[in-house]
Amino acid sequence: MVRSLLGSRIQLDVTVPDALLYAEADVAQFETALVNLSVNARDAMDGEGRLAITVEAAAFLPAMRHHPEREGAYVAISVRDTGTGIAPEHLSRIFEPFFTTKDVGKGTGLGLSQVFGFAKQSGGDVNVQSEVGAGTRFTIYLRSSARRPDVGAGSSESAAAALGHGNHVLLVEGNSDVGDFASHMLQDLGYEAT
Repeated sequence: MVRSLLGSRIQLDVTVPDALLYAEADVAQFETALVNLSVNARDAMDGEGRLAITVEAAAFLPAMRHHPEREGAYVAISVRDTGTGIAPEHLSRIFEPFFTTKDVGKGTGLGLSQVFGFAKQSGGDVNVQSEVGAGTRFTIYLRSSARRPDVGAGSSESAAAALGHGNHVLLVEGNSDVGDFASHMLQDLGYEAT
């Protein structure tokens, strides 16, 4: 899914551990968060660069914003780009709903707010490290789970596929990023989107 959002001039590197890691999180919201971070990275790289996604176990949640370091078992998912970076004066506001530095019509300002809300709702958090001119790394920390989540008939994927039953939806959206995102979400729900 991420590969199709990036275009041909962005190299995608994915690093995952040999041992499976499970996290306590909603799959659909996780996918949405990953799409939001990937679209932001693509835009920050102006369609050319390198996006690295890394998954690893973490023994603590690092200190960030207004809370100290917390011990515990977490899964850390990092999304790192080689884009323009985020100006220091914007870092404290990037998770605010509707905050955007993009031109009018180019972004809604809801993507990073969704990522933040998802991470907090899942009992984790999201950290950002950025250097202007060098790129940005977002790391989502999710509570680790010792057991594999149910992926059977009651899973969100099965339920989502049952919703659309292959029905066709005509999607009209003026913002191509929002349109691409909505199209992918509709397809995940079992619809064909045009």
